[in-house]
Amino acid sequence: MANKERRISERSLENLKLGAEARRQGKLRVNHTLLPETVEWLKNHGNASHLIDELVKAAKSGNLKSNNTHEKKESEQPINSNHAHKQIEALQAELATVRSQLQQIAQERDDLLEQLEQATSQHELLNLERERNRYLASLRLGKQAAEYKRTKSVLDRFIAFISPA
Repeated sequence: MANKERRISERSLENLKLGAEARRQGKLRVNHTLLPETVEWLKNHGNASHLIDELVKAAKSGNLKSNNTHEKKESEQPINSNHAHKQIEALQAELATVRSQLQQIAQERDDLLEQLEQATSQHELLNLERERNRYLASLRLGKQAAEYKRTKSVLDRFIAFISPA
C-alpha cells in the first residue's frame, strides 16, 4: 500500500482555489448547545449548517410555526364549554341507562333466589315423603291395615307442619 499514489479529487482542488473565506460565503463560525437528539437529527439529514439556515429562513418567512401553536395535543386544546356540557349530558344519560339495567338485574336476581328457595323446599318435601314411604314400608303392614293408615296420617300431618307454606 505504501507504493500507491495518493490522488486528490478535482472538487477538492476547486474548493481550495476559492479559499476558506469564499467557501463560507459570509457565514460566521459560532458554538451553540443543542440537545443530543437534535444533533443526531442534523447528522442524519446532511449538512447541519445548511439545515439550520433553512429552518431560520422558514421561520422568518412565516412558513414555520412555533411550538406554541403547531400540533397541539388534544389535552392542550382549550376547553369548549358547549362540548364539555354535551359530553357531561351524554355521560349522565349513559349512567341512567346503566342504573336502570342494574335495577333490572337485581330484580331478576331476587326472582331467581325466590325460585331457588321454592325448588329447595319442594325438594325437601319430596325427600320427606320419600322417607315417610320408606318408613311405612319398613313396618311391613298392608296398605289397607288400620295401623298403616293411622301411621301414614300422622306422618303426613307432621310433614305438613314442618314444611314451609
